[in-house]
Amino acid sequence: MNIDNISNTFKNLNIRDSYSDINNGFLSGSRLTMDKVVKNLFNLGYSFNDIAKFTSINAKNCFNLKDRGELKVGMRSDLVILSKDADLIKVIQ
Repeated sequence: MNIDNISNTFKNLNIRDSYSDINNGFLSGSRLTMDKVVKNLFNLGYSFNDIAKFTSINAKNCFNLKDRGELKVGMRSDLVILSKDADLIKVIQ
């Protein structure tokens, strides 16, 4: 694909609440954010322990990330504080 085709694609991109599409009807991607993923999993009945695994250790393993995904000295991490209803309160980087 050349740069002109890419430029034309972005001109036809429609941004929706939870996804984006192109005028030709093709889905171009999700706009789902991690806080919404966590809230959706919580609403489906998953525990905070399971959600933590899904959003950290599983992602680390899936993407073969060596420097994050666990709370250990020397590892990159962000701490996320959630309400009892899984609403995002604060992120500590």
